[in-house]
Amino acid sequence: MALERPDADGLIMDRSALFVSAQPVEKKITAPDGTEISVHVREVADSDWMRYVAVSASNDPDVQGGARAFLISKGWVNADGTPAATLEESANLRTIVARQLVARIIELNAPDRERKGNA
Repeated sequence: MALERPDADGLIMDRSALFVSAQPVEKKITAPDGTEISVHVREVADSDWMRYVAVSASNDPDVQGGARAFLISKGWVNADGTPAATLEESANLRTIVARQLVARIIELNAPDRERKGNA
């Protein structure tokens, strides 16, 4: 995928800021034993974000129940950017851990969601 392309005036426009970054971001969460630990999260693609939003809004509790695990499996990564957990592993996390991971992923992916009224 070419990230630079001429705009209407023939100038080269750097499009890299338009795409999700694969760069992991270090965040802190509190383990169930009270220990603060570092985790890494990354931006998720818009298609994955919208799937998370849609699944979260489902009226079917069986569908809705998988929303957090889906987002965690897409956004929680190791320091090198590789996935930190599969969907199945993400679904098996303790609630206190899953809630914090989702919060950190949302901080990175939708930091101004409430302030600007964006979905």
